[in-house]
Amino acid sequence: MKNKTEILRNPLRPLIVIFPFGLLAQSGVFGLIYHFSGHATMAWIAYWMMAAGIVGGFLVALSGLKDWPIIVVRARPRCMGVVYGLGNILVLLFFIGSCLRQREAPDMPDALAYLLAFIGMGLALMTAGLGGALIDRLGGGRHADKNAPVGNVVALNSLSHRQANWTSRRLS
Repeated sequence: MKNKTEILRNPLRPLIVIFPFGLLAQSGVFGLIYHFSGHATMAWIAYWMMAAGIVGGFLVALSGLKDWPIIVVRARPRCMGVVYGLGNILVLLFFIGSCLRQREAPDMPDALAYLLAFIGMGLALMTAGLGGALIDRLGGGRHADKNAPVGNVVALNSLSHRQANWTSRRLS
């Protein structure tokens, strides 16, 4: 698919999506360090990494919304993109819930804040795998062939390794 948002002729989303994911994952690591060491500084670091990851996640989501209309409507990547996008929104909601639980005392997170963050991290691993499939296997984020229509994502069948023809099938 010909990506609309580019930096130096490279698609933007694959370049920036790793930053919020890394910040959110590291907030969990620092939360665990705080839990086992008791150093309040680690809880503060975890809290602010989580807050930065949430802001970054919303910026990446805006980038994804800008590229959304170029995907062929009844294509497999569009269905996967819906699941990917909604899953990532759910991830952000879990982390927002954790961040709000810690708002009053970031240096002393409670059990529910941990639970929300770790559910968010588990779901983030699943959506990261789905995003990897969209980029790697289905060709999302690549430049379109000059003869291919815009939004013609290379949707290969995982069994036959031939291009899937999802637009001509009837869904029943």
